[in-house]
Order: sequence, then structure tokens, then C-alpha cells
Amino acid sequence: MACSSGECEELIEIARRQGLVLMTGHTFLYAPAVRKIKEIVDSGDLGEIRYISARRLNLGLFQKDINVAWDLAPHDISIIQHIIGEQPVLDQLPGQRPYHPGR
Repeated sequence: MACSSGECEELIEIARRQGLVLMTGHTFLYAPAVRKIKEIVDSGDLGEIRYISARRLNLGLFQKDINVAWDLAPHDISIIQHIIGEQPVLDQLPGQRPYHPGR
């Protein structure tokens, strides 16, 4: 949606002036699997959630013009935030660049 906090602030101001609601597309929050996980966590059956690991095993269509971490990580972070009800602390985001070294 934006590449910097400055761009975010600009979008917020534009939306405010236009009387629009600005929101990101957290489409995965409505997926049946995510809803079920949220239900299980909220039930308390798992106890306190202390650690969550997420891996992307299918990156979809190969796109040369974007960084996959910037493109997909927000979805995973929003799912985790939704499930645990708070902002996650990101410890690591390892990645590789096998096709475009230097990007």
C-alpha cells in the first residue's frame, strides 16, 4: 500500500479530505482455517501462545518487480495479530534472492 511512513501519512490525509475510509486488505482473516485457529486460541484450550512460526511454501506467481517479503509478510503478520489480539514481535525474517542478486 505504501513504501514509507511518509507515504502512509499522505494516503491518510487524502482519504480524510475525500471522506473515505482507508484500510488495508487483510483478506486472509476471513479464510475458514484462520477463523478456526482464532476460535481455538480464543477458547483457551492451547494455553498462553508464546511462539508462532510462519513459513511461505507457495509464493504464487513469480514476479520480477517486487520483493516477496514486502508483498506477502503483511498477510502473515495480520493473521498473527488477529489470532493473538496484539502486535507480534518479529524476531527474524530470513530470505533468499536466488533470481535477482542485489535486489
